[in-house]
Amino acid sequence: MSIKIWVQMVLTAMLVGGCDQPKKTAPASQDESLEVSVAAGAKLFLRNGCAVCHGETGKGDGKIAHTLKKPPRDLHDLVSYQRGPALDQIEETIRQGIGIGEGSMPGYPHIKPEDRRRMAHFIRSLQGTD
Repeated sequence: MSIKIWVQMVLTAMLVGGCDQPKKTAPASQDESLEVSVAAGAKLFLRNGCAVCHGETGKGDGKIAHTLKKPPRDLHDLVSYQRGPALDQIEETIRQGIGIGEGSMPGYPHIKPEDRRRMAHFIRSLQGTD
């Protein structure tokens, strides 16, 4: 990775998330460890069709990714998040979706909030930030 790209990533992360140290995020429920929440989120990611576009490992290389007008986000790339890479921002993106029309990500408001949180934990685990 070039120094220019690294600097851009750091500056973007500071703007999006503030200059504080990243905080550990709580699991979906008090009875559930973060590891269990991430594992459940991975299953939900597959079950709800996210992998069809984003790929099973979140690289944006899903089975239909090449057919989309706008390529799906590489969920490992912190700069690519339109609403930001924080847990709450990811949950909101899952709920509302991104954009309108062809090539946009649909919203999933029917997914229970605790399951959206689990999915967000899984996505955050792909970032290597937790």
